[in-house]
Amino acid sequence: MLHTAHPPIPVVVRAVVVSGDNQQAHAYAAAGSKAYLTEFPQPLVVRVEGGSADHGTRLVRFRCTTPGCVFPPVDADAEPKSLERHGETLIVTVEKGRAQIRAFVRAPHPAVTYTIVAEPVNDKSERPVAASFTIVSR
Repeated sequence: MLHTAHPPIPVVVRAVVVSGDNQQAHAYAAAGSKAYLTEFPQPLVVRVEGGSADHGTRLVRFRCTTPGCVFPPVDADAEPKSLERHGETLIVTVEKGRAQIRAFVRAPHPAVTYTIVAEPVNDKSERPVAASFTIVSR
């Protein structure tokens, strides 16, 4: 009988919403601007569960999946040192099992429901499970 090796089963790494979901804030536009900016008061926080202990530094990717939504640059002093920008995606280092961002979003309309996805950055031996936030500008 021929015995074939099975590929290893990936370890699940899961992001779980801790706080910041279902919040609302007012959108503002500067005079003559076609874009509205909304600053949400509570940070979006996820807890990361699972994975291997020898993974090293764990990262979480935050991205807005709502069409037209972007994370605008903010004052460099206001962004934590553990945050990196990659296009319209924010990559955050997990500290004490959690990752968070302050949600500043820009969109072409004032009243928008945003979906923000937080997904652990994985390696080949892991399967990431994302969490999502729903936040509303008005």
